[in-house]
Amino acid sequence: MQKKTIKTEEIKKMSVTQANAAYGEPFETDRFNMKGGVVEFRMELYELFDENEDVDLFEATWSKDEDTNITVWYKESNNEWLPVHTMEWEKGLEF
Repeated sequence: MQKKTIKTEEIKKMSVTQANAAYGEPFETDRFNMKGGVVEFRMELYELFDENEDVDLFEATWSKDEDTNITVWYKESNNEWLPVHTMEWEKGLEF
C-alpha cells in the first residue's frame, strides 16, 4: 500500500530504495538491458542510451494517483539504483 502521495519532482531524485521507503513497493518492476532494442513503452530511453548500448536498467511503476501511474527507470551506480528517467501515463493506457 502506498505510504503517501507521489511527488514527481521528489521521486526523480530518489534511489529505488528511498522511493520504496517513501512510497511503498511499486506494483510492477522489471530489469532489462538496452542492447538489442526495447518495447514501445520504453522508447523515450533512446534519448539517453543508444540501441546497442550494453546497459542494465531497473524499471519500477507506482500508482501516482487515481488516474495516473508513474514509471521510473534506474541505472546502477556504486551499488545503488539511481533514477535516469521518469514517465507519467494514464491508467488503462496500452502500449
